[in-house]
Amino acid sequence: MKMTSEKNKNNDKKYKLVPPDGGWAYVIFVACVLMYAPTGGFRPAFSLMYHDLMEEIGMASTKTGFVAGCNVMAFSLSGYLTSPFLKVMSVRQLALLATAFYNTGAFCSAFAQSFTTFTICQSLLQNVGFGILYNLVFTCLKDYFSKKRLRAVIFVQAINAISSVLVPFVIKYATDVYGHRGMLLIISAISMQAFVGVSLLQPVAWHLKREEVEDGEEINASSNKCNTDEKVPSTDGPDKKKEENEQSVLKGFFKGIVDVNVLKEFGLTRTCLGLSTVMVADFSYSLMLTKTFYAKGMSREYVTSFTSLIATGDLATRIILTFFSEHLKKLGSKELFAVGSFVAFIARSGVLLSESKSSIQVFLTLTGIARSFGTTLIPIVIADSVSAKNYTASIGITLLIIGVLNLSIGPILGAVRDYTNSYELVLGFTCCLFLAVSVLFAVDIRLQKKRSKKE
Repeated sequence: MKMTSEKNKNNDKKYKLVPPDGGWAYVIFVACVLMYAPTGGFRPAFSLMYHDLMEEIGMASTKTGFVAGCNVMAFSLSGYLTSPFLKVMSVRQLALLATAFYNTGAFCSAFAQSFTTFTICQSLLQNVGFGILYNLVFTCLKDYFSKKRLRAVIFVQAINAISSVLVPFVIKYATDVYGHRGMLLIISAISMQAFVGVSLLQPVAWHLKREEVEDGEEINASSNKCNTDEKVPSTDGPDKKKEENEQSVLKGFFKGIVDVNVLKEFGLTRTCLGLSTVMVADFSYSLMLTKTFYAKGMSREYVTSFTSLIATGDLATRIILTFFSEHLKKLGSKELFAVGSFVAFIARSGVLLSESKSSIQVFLTLTGIARSFGTTLIPIVIADSVSAKNYTASIGITLLIIGVLNLSIGPILGAVRDYTNSYELVLGFTCCLFLAVSVLFAVDIRLQKKRSKKE
């Protein structure tokens, strides 16, 4: 009788499925590193990497700004479409397709002979692939990690920062030895390591662990939704089943393209606008900064060392953030992002106003520190602002707004530079964007606290 009662007692227990936070999650962490570091690690050095090629094919600042805008727009659109694509494809299938796009674009860029060819390789291939990979990397981390999510995201970003530190030196050495086109081929070979990461992906449904639900706790099934390769069995005939599945897949895809609920929950908020503006300002500043140094007559050695200082400050900060990730949760992701945006304004303004190379080095290091807060915290701010089931779509919306802003701002900045022949004017405008975002977030945090007090 005693054994029966204990058995019944165990049967009455309720369980919920939660991310594993261990086991295969660590393999997924490695997969995310392999997909993100060999691809995203080269993006901060875009201007340095393609400077000689753009000079060879005769790209002025206006054309450079146009290509940069197209690149970000392609990156943004593909990132936005990741969520509806996951309704018709598994994570592994989509990641494989994205990696193939990225590597094809990286390889073909080395053979570009015209502005049109270069734009196609960069925008329609490489950045389309990277936009999907970016979204999938942080979606996988969100699916596989819960309690350790912040630490996992920071670790992936830190390893990406390590590659960013090494990239300028790899570019310089490979260019000196093999020429700028040979250097691009070597970088293309490095980026192919992303295929190894894709091969490690598995549906999170295979690894979810059961966690006992305490009395009074609700089971949130929607937070455990995941992409899986498994099909739901049906008792209908094969033809009818196939037709219904095709209709359901297409309906889900087109419905997911414009998700009104996600748009209302996150897309129309100050948070989304602030995150997007910082990304656009950071990319525009990085693109023009290298050209500014070259315009001042600095050698490739100086430009390489200056670029590496930003990556070094970024890396050091991400490592520190990794060890203090638990304390950062208490401070709040929005608060940290607002502080980081203000520091970015101070640092980038310092670089612009400095005359001596030593002061420029100090402010460039500070720029890297501020960048760490921006790029690292974006996925965390989004996760703290939306429900789990809308996370992938919210990242997509953020990327889409980034694309729209950059496609409009990028060519304008390039045209202003060509008309005024002043890089400093363009850099000053991007600095003001960081200040505007810090003020915007401060207002949003203040209003949020007021609403919390009333409730």
